[in-house]
Formats: sequence, C-alpha cells, structure tokens
Amino acid sequence: GDKAALQTLVTQAESYRREDYQPESWAAFERALNGAREVLDNPNAQQKDLLDAEQALRTAISALVRVPDPTPPTQPTTPPTQPTTPPTQPTTPPTQPATPPAQPATPPAAQPSATGSAPKTGDETPYAAWALLALLSGGMAAVIGWQMYQQKKSKPKD
Repeated sequence: GDKAALQTLVTQAESYRREDYQPESWAAFERALNGAREVLDNPNAQQKDLLDAEQALRTAISALVRVPDPTPPTQPTTPPTQPTTPPTQPTTPPTQPATPPAQPATPPAAQPSATGSAPKTGDETPYAAWALLALLSGGMAAVIGWQMYQQKKSKPKD
C-alpha cells in the first residue's frame, strides 16, 4: 500500500516532546506511534493496516494532554493579544466607583436602552415576511376572482 501519508504523520509525531505532555496521554501516543512504525517497517503491510495505524496515531495525537505551564502564577503578565497600557495610566479606570451604584427599582428588561428604544424582548416576528404573504394572498385572490369573472362573462346565457 501507499505509505506516504502514514510516514508524514509519523515524522510529524516524532517532533513531539515527552516532557510537554502528561504521562498517561503520552503512553497511549507512544504505543500508537510505535504501532505506526511497525506497519511502516512491514513490507507486506496492506492498505487497511496503513489506514488503521494512521487513524490510531491521529486519535492518540488529538488525545495528548499538555502539562500545565511551569510559569509561576505570582508574576502578572499581559496576554500577547492585548495591547500593553502605557505606564502613566492607572490599572483601573478612574471613572469606576469603589462601590456599585444603587440599582433603580425598575427591572432592567423594562428600562429603555441608551438609544431610547425599547429593549429586545426576544420577539423576532418577521413583519416584512407577513406583509409579503398577505400581499401575495390578496394578489392570488384577485387573480382567481378575475378568472371567475371572465368565465362567467364568456359563458352563454340559457
């Protein structure tokens, strides 16, 4: 059979490092990797053997569990995806009060939004679709009525 796909996967898997993963998941991965190597080394391996070994190795790779990052949590770090704030700015916004403001008696669902419109209530009725349906129904009724009128008109009287 064609061993190229399995060979590529084994080469990729061989780049993984044992110390990056938890021992239980690494043991299952290592068994699948060794099994894939045996199939590759077997000159009589059938296509089904190659596909089974590839699937087993892919499953073991996806089941690998990384060990927790050894970085101590005492050092506060900014995630790289967020921009860093200039050192002259305070860490909390100055407009934030120390205590939360008193909530008005009106429940939030009944309060208008900042734009002055009513809040969404979950009713998403498609009014345009209903209007179109009514228009089409009226049009069909007019067409049917017109056809009946024409038939009556063209019918000879007894």
